[in-house]
Amino acid sequence: MSTALYDTLRALIREELGAQRNSELGTVQAVAPADPGNYAATVALPGSDLVLDAVPLLTTRKGVASVPDVGDLVLVSFVGGDLNRPVILGTLYNDEDRPPPNAAGQFVIHLPGGESESKALRLELHEADPQRAVLKVGDACTLTVQDDDPVVTVDVGGQAAIEISRAGNVSISGGGNLTLKGSGNVTLEAGGTLALKGAVINLN
Repeated sequence: MSTALYDTLRALIREELGAQRNSELGTVQAVAPADPGNYAATVALPGSDLVLDAVPLLTTRKGVASVPDVGDLVLVSFVGGDLNRPVILGTLYNDEDRPPPNAAGQFVIHLPGGESESKALRLELHEADPQRAVLKVGDACTLTVQDDDPVVTVDVGGQAAIEISRAGNVSISGGGNLTLKGSGNVTLEAGGTLALKGAVINLN
């Protein structure tokens, strides 16, 4: 092989490799969550004038959907190094967008991202001590299901609570009125003592 031909081939290979893209960081400019045929986002690549439209979003499996927010920093990969085949692999935290409070052994979903716990919808899955799932709707309500007593707890802002134990005991307490009402028959039945206590008891 002549030197000239070798140099030409090397230059072509270098040019081809230089044209290939691996992975780059981008900024989300628009999303299309409402379009059932377009689970994608528009991404701008910083440091260039490139704007990629309708970039597919990677998901962990079918049935899961979670689009990034406009302004999010995302990692974009190019299938086969082809600029025309981009895929968004995920969102990255940065100096402005911080992760929600979390600890080892936890899986946390916190929406909206960056909002305080008192105003956010938050799901915590704890793998131990004990295993439990905690769903918080701001300060309004907390639902806890755990592998311990009480197994189920619903706390409504500290003003009312429901607890269910392994033994089947159920406790309902509230700082306000408690009403049991049915459009049909209502039955109160106890295998043991039925106790009614109040300042005034009205039977009609």
